[in-house]
Amino acid sequence: MKALGDSSKVFIGGMSQGCAMSLATFLMYKEGRLGGVVGASGAQIAAIDWSSVDIEMKRNTPICLYHGSEDSILSTSAQKSYQIYLKDKGIDYSFIEEEGLDHDFSEQECNHITAFLCKNMI
Repeated sequence: MKALGDSSKVFIGGMSQGCAMSLATFLMYKEGRLGGVVGASGAQIAAIDWSSVDIEMKRNTPICLYHGSEDSILSTSAQKSYQIYLKDKGIDYSFIEEEGLDHDFSEQECNHITAFLCKNMI
């Protein structure tokens, strides 16, 4: 199925499981480069066949990941293990760990995500 429109203008994101789905979708999407990915309080948990991922295309997609240091649902170690995959593949990302934040949103997080979107939604 051929995608309609310009996928480089599409940003996907979510919190918790929405974050996991966004990250998996980003990695499995093959129709072109996405505009960007925002993930909060989550990690990519789907099994990915990295041999089918166009790593070069993924390297051109801005990624913003945000996580609370006191997340009682998903530990920061789960998020950091996903970051190892990204780093090993040469995929750049922004990661902020907010001290004291549980599995929730904060004003600081909203400001950071807004700044990320404003910078990358040209």
